[in-house]
Amino acid sequence: MTATATRSRGKGRRNRPVAHAVEAAIAYGLFYLIRLVPLDAASAAGGRLLRAVGPRLGAHKQARRRLARAMPDLAPAEQERILRGVWENLGRVVVEYAQMDRLNRRLQDDWRTGGDRLVVEGAEHVLEFRRAGRPVILATGHCGNWEVAPIAAPLYGERLAAMYRPPNNPHIDRLILKARASLGTRLIAKRMGGPGSKQALSALREDGLLGLFLDQHFTGGIETTFFGLPAMTSPVAARFAEHTDAVVVPARVIRTGGVRFRLVMEPPLAIPRTGDRDADAAAFTQALTDRVEAWVREYPDQWLWLHNRWKDRRWKDRRRARSIDAGTADRDATTDGAEADRAAG
Repeated sequence: MTATATRSRGKGRRNRPVAHAVEAAIAYGLFYLIRLVPLDAASAAGGRLLRAVGPRLGAHKQARRRLARAMPDLAPAEQERILRGVWENLGRVVVEYAQMDRLNRRLQDDWRTGGDRLVVEGAEHVLEFRRAGRPVILATGHCGNWEVAPIAAPLYGERLAAMYRPPNNPHIDRLILKARASLGTRLIAKRMGGPGSKQALSALREDGLLGLFLDQHFTGGIETTFFGLPAMTSPVAARFAEHTDAVVVPARVIRTGGVRFRLVMEPPLAIPRTGDRDADAAAFTQALTDRVEAWVREYPDQWLWLHNRWKDRRWKDRRRARSIDAGTADRDATTDGAEADRAAG
């Protein structure tokens, strides 16, 4: 690596705290500004804003390419309709984060009075096993507003623990944790080499209900097929279920209009028990990936096409080349499955 590149990297690291502070100042300002507006009006405004601004951003072109690869039969006009819906949903989610305490109260109060802001389907698939003392894993994705499941759990006397990937900016991480505090969710940060898997297993055994996102790229995971394309997926649900005898229930959130949601919990998926642990984990992870694909096909405008779910070999080769150029060994993240094995051991 050249001296110029070395100086550039060092300067970038030195400037990072300043950049994080500026980002945080903007985020905190917007957070409290959003809280000045009533929930329904703020959510609608956030949706309209990103629906208008999002298509002008570079991320829109990337999302369009992913959508075209995954669903090539869609006409360009339909692709654009879906992606504008993605931006609108995301704008609503961002605003609803800032008002999470109000969203929590609004949905819970409405559910108790028989309203339609929060409709829960399939709760029996979870409660049957929880009453029998079995732990349950909710295998989910970034659909609708994915924070609705933690809002619904206390309505049935349950507490949901969840793993999450903290943002690189620690100030933003604290802001997100502040927003989520009203949910009472046990949040477990997943960091490379950290104790996240061990903590998640403990939470699953103690609280009995753990939410896992299975729709994100995971370096070092199992190669699954998602929309006919190879996608690396974490085997964590299969591994955790193996170690705790947990039941795995696919669950998703559907935005039914405005600040109204339907939480759908499906019948548990059968976990293969052939004696070949790796083959069983791969087959089960593929089955869960198939469920996520079915959800996205039904409501493509409510899933995060902005996320790079398909990072192909070319991406890995570029990453490896950068590591070699820097004089470091390329180390893939330790898989959730291996971390779970060590945690259970």
